[in-house]
Amino acid sequence: ISFTNAFKMLQKAYGDDCLSKTSTFEWFKKFQEERESVEDDPRSGRPS
Repeated sequence: ISFTNAFKMLQKAYGDDCLSKTSTFEWFKKFQEERESVEDDPRSGRPS
């Protein structure tokens, strides 16, 4: 599936509540790199 098709499907499913194109692209790229979780990664300086 291409990014364009994935973004169009998200827009159709979520309408105005869809992530921005930039955010969607960042997540799409992470999952192409074999990421499996949608949970945020821990970051320094961030409360857990």
